[in-house]
Amino acid sequence: MAQSKDFSQEFAIVKAVGNTPTTAELYGGATIPAVGVGSKVRWDEMEITDTPEKYKDIGSTGNQFTKNDIVSAVPVSWSGKTDVFVDNTLTEIGCSFGFEELSGPIAYGVGLNSHLISLDPLGKDQKAYSTAEANDATANLNFAPAYNASDMKNTFIRLFDSVGPSDDSAENCSIASFKLSCESKNPLKLEMSGSGERMVRDEAKAQSPNLTDRVGCEEGRLFMRHCTAIVGEIGGAESTLSIMSFEVGVEMGQAEDLFTSGTSNGGLSRAEPVSTGEQVVSGSMVINKHDTIKWSEYAENDTKLYLKFDFTVGLKRFILCLPLINIKEAPFELGDGSKINVSFEAHIPCDADPFTAERSVSGTEQALTYPETPIYLVWANGNDNNILRQED
Repeated sequence: MAQSKDFSQEFAIVKAVGNTPTTAELYGGATIPAVGVGSKVRWDEMEITDTPEKYKDIGSTGNQFTKNDIVSAVPVSWSGKTDVFVDNTLTEIGCSFGFEELSGPIAYGVGLNSHLISLDPLGKDQKAYSTAEANDATANLNFAPAYNASDMKNTFIRLFDSVGPSDDSAENCSIASFKLSCESKNPLKLEMSGSGERMVRDEAKAQSPNLTDRVGCEEGRLFMRHCTAIVGEIGGAESTLSIMSFEVGVEMGQAEDLFTSGTSNGGLSRAEPVSTGEQVVSGSMVINKHDTIKWSEYAENDTKLYLKFDFTVGLKRFILCLPLINIKEAPFELGDGSKINVSFEAHIPCDADPFTAERSVSGTEQALTYPETPIYLVWANGNDNNILRQED
């Protein structure tokens, strides 16, 4: 039996089935999507925990000792962190946001495709396509297999960690929160966390020998040096910012700690998470040089701003768009030449979208099915999959 060693870990990820899924392939079912060719990922870290919760018998025994504890639940939690690879992190990014426009991706140039990825205002529950989404999917002749009325929006993922004695996998993992961040001299990072339905351990290690890396040796990353930050007042001119770092995070507002009986989970593992609370989009950035008070004035005056972080590598783009932000605070810091630490929240935009040009990098303006989204991503890369349609 092999011993676990830090360098010997292998991580993999695969999206749950959404194209004509059987009941067994949906949340709570017994059929698990296989990992194999192209599903191995080079994450910085992947941590999966399934520590049992136990009921403690505190009934009187006539002495200082208690009776045996009894397992009452086996909750699965996870977290992970990875670089954003230009062409190869679509599963993680797409399943984090939860929705990609079904009119795309739009092909342009040679081997390039433009994706429009956003938050669904109704959350990431496993559900059927809406009428508008189904119409877009039906009209998109590039989908193979073609759209079927029984298809589901399914952005749960399977996380796989091959260690010494076993292949460990967390099934039907929901990304309940995620953060995109970047700082000087470093690549763009994606951090995720959430819950899973259950943990499966395979001592036979049947699937890990089949893993192959989806990222080649000449992989492309997005570094801070590729990024241009643009801000502007709603309806006003834009200006370029000199920033040292930024981060944008999303909390999905899910009820996750649900343990129901009478289902295949036997009351020990989590039932399907439910979108229930507010989705919160917040962020921060460090601006070089404390040479203006406008950021404090923006905070005090509730000035409506728009903001984007635009990574450009040749013809490939990664544009994080926030159509409406409010500055929360902007304290200055005198060390290292001085800087301004700006924090903000993003909200439903009430004015015309300032990013129509960004949604037209392919030469065709791609429309938002949900224009009330507080954040969306225009990602032009070499990947021709749509996250809602891909099965790997």
